[in-house]
Amino acid sequence: NLGGFLAPLIVGTAGMKYNFHLGFGIAAVGMFLGLLVFIFTKKKNLGLAGTYVANPLSPAEKKKVFTMIGVGAALIAVLIAITIPMGLLTFDTFIALVGILGIVIPTIYFIVMYRSPKTTAIERSRVIAYIPL
Repeated sequence: NLGGFLAPLIVGTAGMKYNFHLGFGIAAVGMFLGLLVFIFTKKKNLGLAGTYVANPLSPAEKKKVFTMIGVGAALIAVLIAITIPMGLLTFDTFIALVGILGIVIPTIYFIVMYRSPKTTAIERSRVIAYIPL
């Protein structure tokens, strides 16, 4: 879209030539304008899209998911509390970890979506179409 093309040019130029605060301010104004356009045009352009959940979680599934999220957050907090004092979690290792997870998590996500019994053949073809993106 035009905003995705122009934003790096405008924000980058303002940030490099004048001030990074100005660059980030311009980006904030652009995001705010995009939010306003979305809010005022969503009923016209999107209709009822997203208002109906085709496959909602049952209460038992919700409890299981929130429990897993809580346990995962606690595990991450414990790992951080252990690895920082030991000197294992530095900025460099954190950056490497984020880079690795940035590849591994989407890969796992696509595999789970593709192999799900709830995914139809048409949806599988659409999942495959997203991979080059």
